Amino acid sequence: MKKILIFSIIISFATLLHAQGVANKVETPEVRETINKMLADVESAKSKPLPLNRAINTLSDQLLNNWNTKVYVSPDTTRNVTKKLIAVFNGINDEGTNQANKLRIIEAIGFSDNSQEAHDFFLSLMEKGTKKQQEMLLRSLSPIGVRGDDIYQKVKELVIKGTLKEENSFAALQRVDAKKALPEIQRFLSTTKNVEHFVKIGLVLSYYQDPNLLDVLVERQSEFKVEQPKTMQEAMNRMEPADAIGSKDLKKYIEVREGGKVKSALALLRKKGTSGDKDLSFFEKRLSSNVSETREALLDFIQDQVDDGNFSADKVTPVLKRVELNEKNGKIKTRIKNLIDKVNQRKVKEGK
Repeated sequence: MKKILIFSIIISFATLLHAQGVANKVETPEVRETINKMLADVESAKSKPLPLNRAINTLSDQLLNNWNTKVYVSPDTTRNVTKKLIAVFNGINDEGTNQANKLRIIEAIGFSDNSQEAHDFFLSLMEKGTKKQQEMLLRSLSPIGVRGDDIYQKVKELVIKGTLKEENSFAALQRVDAKKALPEIQRFLSTTKNVEHFVKIGLVLSYYQDPNLLDVLVERQSEFKVEQPKTMQEAMNRMEPADAIGSKDLKKYIEVREGGKVKSALALLRKKGTSGDKDLSFFEKRLSSNVSETREALLDFIQDQVDDGNFSADKVTPVLKRVELNEKNGKIKTRIKNLIDKVNQRKVKEGK
């Protein structure tokens, strides 16, 4: 489960980076020639399942690798690839290696092309494809590949028919139309009582890379009851509400929130246990907040981190001294001084 979620996140971020990275939208002859040669290799191997598998993988990898570079592949080229891959798909059987070949064809088209032929192919498979094919095409929908209102509506229809569970639809919907999917994702997260669903869709929400959307993930943490695992394996696989939001996103959230929301987020960050000396500059910056409740929550967190052994005395002391110099609230200033004294006393006690 967790591996699938990680894969989905990588795919969404990769497509986002590609969209930002392709500056010069001119397809070079070399790119076109490379793809056409790989496509010819696919067509020549269509009667031989294992060579076909290698040829499809090579072509698919080339198309997927274009996400992470500044290489541009034109719609005409991707449409040509789609048309020929569909012909291969329709011309091979479903036996042995060809099952995997068909799945890889779906993936290659879904991640790279948004032509009418690609849409017709995907819509048809949503209705008549095998279960594995339908699962692959849902994972292969992409903001730089197959997307659009017709695909979005078809995914919704699958949910209504009961072919697709609602909680399994949101990652696909987000990649097809992020703006349209957002209110549906927010609604689901605000009402679900299932921890696994909360985590799964919470990670979909992180695709938006907007900390202002994360209130629901922080505020609903205490609403879920998680039973104690009975075995080590169960403990490793079990999801907790905290898994719905990553530490990096949590820190971004802390940057844009104040008061009680910061306190709740810090409690969640402490539970994750992912904070250390490397984060001290971040907390020092946030301690310049104009909201006293925020500064007090941050000091609570720092004291807890010192007690937990996550902040070293040598690193945290100079930070606290600088913060003390700038603090205008007498009560908070005294508290910072007392915390510095406590850290120093521990340092002496430990003989450091």
